[in-house]
Amino acid sequence: MLASLILPLLIFNASFSSAEYTCVDEYDKHPVRNEFMLQIVLKSYNYYEGKIDGQIGPISINALKEFQLLNNATADGILGPETCTKLLDKSVLVSKQNPIYVPPSSQWVHIVPTNGEITWNSN
Repeated sequence: MLASLILPLLIFNASFSSAEYTCVDEYDKHPVRNEFMLQIVLKSYNYYEGKIDGQIGPISINALKEFQLLNNATADGILGPETCTKLLDKSVLVSKQNPIYVPPSSQWVHIVPTNGEITWNSN
């Protein structure tokens, strides 16, 4: 009876410890402990627009690369020490911003909050 309760717990915990996308190797208490958490964190910063399913596919990889690019990390789609550090440092983190409409010029503006850079895109 006890074995039937413990075995599923061991299997459940083993599935999380074998995550390929995790930052716990660098930081014991990092929120990105598995693929689900990576998607949730990237979604909270407006990079990931897919379904939270724990499956790392093209949408997740592209979101990770975009996060890396905008946060001055190597944009390789690999969740390594540099990216894990960037995900934690909210003082310099660049969240993906939605374009802001500036009337009446029919221009869209993206503002990068860390250095004040402004780029204009015409419609």
